[in-house]
Amino acid sequence: MREFGAGAIWRMEDVAGSGHTTTVLGDEDVRLAIVQLPSQPGDPIPKET
Repeated sequence: MREFGAGAIWRMEDVAGSGHTTTVLGDEDVRLAIVQLPSQPGDPIPKET
């Protein structure tokens, strides 16, 4: 588990095809912006599901 504070920015990659799980701890509202970046040369090829 990782904890990120207000204003944190991070990049996640799903290279295994299993996705990510997000859990909000506490009573405060959370806003997320998710941006899917285009594939780049050298990126791993995702496994077919």
